Amino acid sequence: MWSERRAPELERGRSCVRRFEQQDANLRRAPRSAGPNSAERITFEIEAVAVELRQATISLGMTEVTERQLRVTPKLVRQTIDEMTGILEHARSTPAWLGSATCSSESTSAAQC
Repeated sequence: MWSERRAPELERGRSCVRRFEQQDANLRRAPRSAGPNSAERITFEIEAVAVELRQATISLGMTEVTERQLRVTPKLVRQTIDEMTGILEHARSTPAWLGSATCSSESTSAAQC
């Protein structure tokens, strides 16, 4: 279910990275045919696209890390069962706290305490 919701986000991230890579490649070819006045502007654009590409790559990397599939193995199942058993045993052995409520024999019955 998570992967179904994350799939469009991953595809958008990949598309964004591809688009910036293409822009970067186009801009790096542009100074060959550009005049002297536009060369400075193209250099600025190359730097801006490089920054955006780096940010998009980092964002995509973080999204892909959260998207990794978890392989369910017998060892993982056994570990999870052991952890849950430990939590339940701890809960049984620890007395429940009543908090700030006090029980007096006059105001409440023993069943309510």
